[in-house]
Amino acid sequence: MASITGKDGYVLKQVPGGALTLVAGIKEWSVDYSVDMIDTTSFAVAGVTHKSTMPVLMASTGSFSGNHTDEDTGCDLGTSYYVILSAHSGRAYYGSAYITNKSPSVTVDGEATMTYSFQFTGKVYVLGANVVVDGGFTAGTSAAWDVGRANISYDTADDQINWDGDDYLEPASNDVIVDGVSYWTQMLLENETGTTECILSLGTTKGTDRTADGTYTEIITANDTTFKVDVTTDGTLSLSEIKIRPILN
Repeated sequence: MASITGKDGYVLKQVPGGALTLVAGIKEWSVDYSVDMIDTTSFAVAGVTHKSTMPVLMASTGSFSGNHTDEDTGCDLGTSYYVILSAHSGRAYYGSAYITNKSPSVTVDGEATMTYSFQFTGKVYVLGANVVVDGGFTAGTSAAWDVGRANISYDTADDQINWDGDDYLEPASNDVIVDGVSYWTQMLLENETGTTECILSLGTTKGTDRTADGTYTEIITANDTTFKVDVTTDGTLSLSEIKIRPILN
């Protein structure tokens, strides 16, 4: 296997219901996995000279650090964020975490730094590469999507897909999903008017119904090799970004 470097890494944070934003100035990050062990040693048995143990609950902690500037990164103590710690385009670590410590450090002959420590709550997911072609809807690439339906248009000026009525969106070549695999998904919805329902489906497994502007992330397990975005609206809606990344663990 090829070695990788960390030069393309980054840290993103997301307040539940908000947008994923870059934590600026970060130069390094780490994650530590651990498991609680309990002592299961019974009363002494002839010939037994060592303790017996068994694992129970797993836990994960970590930290990220970088340049300490006069700009607040918005990482507040005791606050829960979704975080993405990226190693490179094909591997990242995702989970819900609380910021537990902030440590500024300054030396007279070196740079000022800030270190953030955090504690994950729940599982840490390892994400693979984005499987969606042109998930940012970059201008000039509309051939990647089936936009020939009546109420859908491809907006090359604003790099988004627009709805002005009920319809669904799918890739022009809709076979990028693997049946039975779980995926981390993200949709950025904008310009919603009226009453709207927007649902991402992997095969026939439906995600959560979204009814307003926002950046939405969730984990969906596919039961087919296709995906689509269904919209029901009596107004308008724009899909400005979609990402679908396989969960590797």
